[in-house]
Amino acid sequence: MDAPESLQPVCGQEALDLLNCTTESPYDKEKCQRLLEALRQCVINKGQRIGATTLRPKVTLSEFKPVDLPDTC
Repeated sequence: MDAPESLQPVCGQEALDLLNCTTESPYDKEKCQRLLEALRQCVINKGQRIGATTLRPKVTLSEFKPVDLPDTC
């Protein structure tokens, strides 16, 4: 039984197709490039439909703390 669309990962089928392509032998670079483009378009299209902020990473640069590095000069 398939999960409802609301529970499916965004572009999950496209991502799975690309992952499977990369593991096929022999490797078909052109096919994988087409699948990568399909995944990219899916993410762009879904982002426009559900709001691009939903697809952005959760980590921001403000969460990283500066590190003191020793002088080496």
